[in-house]
Amino acid sequence: MSRWRTMTFVGMLVALVTMPICGVDGLAGEIVVNTGDRFELAVSSSGALTEVSMDGRELPRGGRGEFFPISICDVTKHAEFVPVAGKTLVENDGAVVHRAELADLSLDVTGRFEATDELISVKLSVQDTSGKDRGLLVRFALPIQAEGWRWWDDVDATRAIGTTGTYENSRRIREFAALPEWHDQPALDMGAHSVNFCNVITGPVGLCYAVPLDQPRIFRTGYDAEQGLFYIVYDVALAKETEPPSAAELTFHVYRCDPDWGMRSALDRYYRLFPQFFAKHVTKEGMWMAFSKLSEVDNVNEFRFALQEGAPEPGYDDRLDVDSLTYFTHAGLFANIADYNPETDPEPSYERQLDAVREKFRQQTGSAETFDASGLHDRQGRLSVKRTSVYGHVIAQYNLDAQLPYGEYMLGRIPGVFRSYRERRGGELDGFYYDGITTGINYRRDHFRYAEYPPIWDPVQERPFLYNYFSSVEFAKEVAKRLHAQGKITMMNGAMGSSFYTAPYLDVMGSETGLRINRGSFNYIRTICRQKPFVTLLKGNFSELTEADMALFMKRCVAYGVFPGVFDWPPSGLGPGSRYWDHAEWYERDRGNHRLYQTLCQQLARAGWEPLTLARSRNPHLALERFGTASDGEIFFTVLNDAAGVAESVVSIPVEALPDDPVVVDEATLRWLPDASREKGSGTFCAKHPSGRSGKRSLTPFSGLDVPLRLEPESLAVLHVTSKKQLAQTHIDEILRNLSLRNEMRKIDVERPESSVHWRKTRYGAYERDNVDDKSCLKLANASSSQTKGAMQWVMLYQQEAEPLKLRLRLKCDQVTPDNQGSLHVDAVLCHVNMKTRFTERKREKYELDTGTYDWRDVEIIIKPERPLRSIQLSPYLWRCSGTVWIDEVSITPVAQPDHQYVVDPTMDQWYEQPSAGCVKEMDARFARLETDISKLKESDVDAFAGSALAIVNAASTHRQWIQESKLDNPCRRELRELEDLSARLSLVCSTLMGVHGPYVDVPTVAVPGEEMSVRVRVIGTEESNLRYAIQTPSDWHCQAVAGGHFKITVPQDALGTTARLTATATVGSPTGPVLSLQKTTEVRVVPALEATMRLGGVSASGEQFRFLVDATNNSQTPMEVSLRTKLPQNWQLVAPGEVWPVEAKTTNRIPFCVTPS
Repeated sequence: MSRWRTMTFVGMLVALVTMPICGVDGLAGEIVVNTGDRFELAVSSSGALTEVSMDGRELPRGGRGEFFPISICDVTKHAEFVPVAGKTLVENDGAVVHRAELADLSLDVTGRFEATDELISVKLSVQDTSGKDRGLLVRFALPIQAEGWRWWDDVDATRAIGTTGTYENSRRIREFAALPEWHDQPALDMGAHSVNFCNVITGPVGLCYAVPLDQPRIFRTGYDAEQGLFYIVYDVALAKETEPPSAAELTFHVYRCDPDWGMRSALDRYYRLFPQFFAKHVTKEGMWMAFSKLSEVDNVNEFRFALQEGAPEPGYDDRLDVDSLTYFTHAGLFANIADYNPETDPEPSYERQLDAVREKFRQQTGSAETFDASGLHDRQGRLSVKRTSVYGHVIAQYNLDAQLPYGEYMLGRIPGVFRSYRERRGGELDGFYYDGITTGINYRRDHFRYAEYPPIWDPVQERPFLYNYFSSVEFAKEVAKRLHAQGKITMMNGAMGSSFYTAPYLDVMGSETGLRINRGSFNYIRTICRQKPFVTLLKGNFSELTEADMALFMKRCVAYGVFPGVFDWPPSGLGPGSRYWDHAEWYERDRGNHRLYQTLCQQLARAGWEPLTLARSRNPHLALERFGTASDGEIFFTVLNDAAGVAESVVSIPVEALPDDPVVVDEATLRWLPDASREKGSGTFCAKHPSGRSGKRSLTPFSGLDVPLRLEPESLAVLHVTSKKQLAQTHIDEILRNLSLRNEMRKIDVERPESSVHWRKTRYGAYERDNVDDKSCLKLANASSSQTKGAMQWVMLYQQEAEPLKLRLRLKCDQVTPDNQGSLHVDAVLCHVNMKTRFTERKREKYELDTGTYDWRDVEIIIKPERPLRSIQLSPYLWRCSGTVWIDEVSITPVAQPDHQYVVDPTMDQWYEQPSAGCVKEMDARFARLETDISKLKESDVDAFAGSALAIVNAASTHRQWIQESKLDNPCRRELRELEDLSARLSLVCSTLMGVHGPYVDVPTVAVPGEEMSVRVRVIGTEESNLRYAIQTPSDWHCQAVAGGHFKITVPQDALGTTARLTATATVGSPTGPVLSLQKTTEVRVVPALEATMRLGGVSASGEQFRFLVDATNNSQTPMEVSLRTKLPQNWQLVAPGEVWPVEAKTTNRIPFCVTPS
């Protein structure tokens, strides 16, 4: 078809219009809408779509005959989509407008098309003319034959499009899924909405539908293979009570994307075109703490917290530069019913439930009528109240619209909340935290006029309702506006499963999660956050999770730039005492991993996540993400192997993603990767960006970089690609940041007393540390009877049956004199699970102890629980008594198992010690010199850097030696960690600059008790004469150096079932000059000499013989012979018994055998 084309420019809008008198096919009045990147829609004067093309080539058309892209289904009458035919014209502003009056449907429909350089925006307006409630599906579709193309479920997951079926990634709105569906008409999938705001298909070209994030609507996008339609369809209800009455407006964008990058390319364009939806207001990024006081964690800023939910001590948070966020609202309001026991009482009536909610609103707002006006209506037209078991007896959801009383009340609280924290808590509140926002479905018609979004249709009740979540979105929008004006922020829990429409109004998004978060969830939250922080709280039984479990969780999070955090048992109401941060045994075990992965995540956050990875992995099973851009001088790629096996791959990085003169290091292991190879080439070139932009780069000697990787099971690599100079600068900055945090912590905790690692002070008064008879103990000392002192530990039990426990204390007293209300006692709060409500209940027991004066004595108390106990909050108190009590042992054991100890550190041996004033002065002076020397490195020339840096590493070694010789390991525990960190970072930079890499440790991954292993340590890039080697093994593993990096290590006889960490150290340099120290830690599992597994191999044709296969693995270093001994049922026998099979060292031999009935 030939066309005459003219252009009209209005601002950034570009519309191409063709209106020939007569085309070659006899059709007149054809109009073309064309973007600047040559994506084109051609429509007839009646609104029929005549062509979809890109780059001047028509896309293959799906379906046959005349096709109208806009169609409507009236779900109250039929299941067919009716084409919207009308008149199409070009308005003065260049927009193409299609108008139609559908008399049969009693609807007026308008479609407005506006094109820019990069997209076509479509705005559909639907107006009822009948005066009745209407339920509609409004669809826009492009007829494209996409067989063999791919549908994108997220940025990585795709599906090949076949000849049948519908391709969508959608989920149902909450609560609607409980309604019956029209199973006989599945096309009417009411209440389903797309998971993503960008939805993509790709083939020879890529095409995307995207929606504006400031206009909440229920829509879904997909591809119908049978009809050949790429569509977006909206669920809409029209009602007279809305504003405007009986009308709805629906806006979306359609644009092209790079087919090689699919949804990643579509997102890249969206982020550039609509940056306002992803504006970043936070200045601090780090871990999320929920409720627990940061002041109770030793050297807490090592954990890199940035957010404190609940704001229990905003003054202390301010000193740590941590944002304190108050708990502002929840997904609903919980209430308890008066005089009601859910275990024994019958189900309460609706009236009692409603009274409980109204009373809760009266207590909170001063008026029970607040709920009457703001509550949702259910299908019966009643105020919606639902029974629940955790956190309360009932829950009510509400409409937070600012024009309704409860929304107005909540917004009115904002100034007072900030003022109250400032005056009463001694610190500045930094923002609000939503523990989810209220959702629900709302049939309340008098709320319709307040909604800034259209209702949707209930096909069962045959009436409209509001998806109340969108009202909450409007509330969040208003809160964000007010808080941002004050420099404050907002945060929401539950974002991983919530709608993307909330994202523009949240500065931090988070979710409580399990140990394994699937990739689809990570991809979703990364998509909606862009470069805003996403934080997690892991929930689980931390008594069972290991250090390896926690490390793996952190690796998975960091791979996507997500901050890993930790909380408690799920749900929180079932786990008193299960908070991770109440147990030093857990977080001290994981402190090193927190330091590594939180720091890495902050580094990635500063670089900023980018949707286009640019790099490719040759192993498609690895997760690959990019952070930063080449123009910043450094770029990061995270590569995650979350499978149980070793993964090998090559990551190919194109030249447009590379900074100048790049080297590659793995920041997760602090190792230089020297095997990265450059693809040869030369000359000036034009690098085309997947977004369609291009730019010239200067002469370069190569056209890309290949990075070979071997990833161990469940491991993470963080590839840092940068120049040698920038690598040095980055690590110097990180060292100085760590040292600054160390200095700040010293100032904050300058008067912090010594404390037990596992016993917390109580809110009534703290214990002291004392030493009696050369043994540490708790000291409770009151000068008068008005004082109280105590200590507390959560003792985790997880009883399966109610079994008696023995509580034992060893104590002595001096002049303990209670007043008439005072006592020396042990508080034991017994916590058990209510099996009906699935909520934990608490029973407080008080065990009185003798007062007066006496020497050390043992006290034993039998605790007889009525139900299996989850935990005990154990607190010895000197309550309103003058005098002094010393306690050097507190234990709880099962009466039937006296050797099974529940209390952590029952004999009070583990303490956080504080350095003396003299020690502090000396250590501060040493660290001040280190900081000065490290700061000077920033100005050092690359060629001179290694010598200066190694001198600092040697100085750090001297400081470490001084600490250890002075027996200050405990009080200087933070300093030792900082010295280790700075040494590792500077050693990484020096090894990269010097071209030295390693050590490589050749060691078996498994060993047998009693055997001698041969281990070799190697370093590449320097003369052997410059090298010295050492291996650190567990104390009971004997290690003998042989020569040239060879060692003989003997496995203890009793080591079966353990895993040993071997740390190899290679020292490069002369004995008298600066040296480079390189380390590598590897693990060896101790296993039996012979292991076997057996499986059924088959049955003979006659059915009389059963064939089995035994895989016999010889884990030892010497060959062995094995024979089979079988224990068979009566009347069965082994065929050809007594055979012997050889199994070579470190191999597996498969041994077949048969059994048959005798």
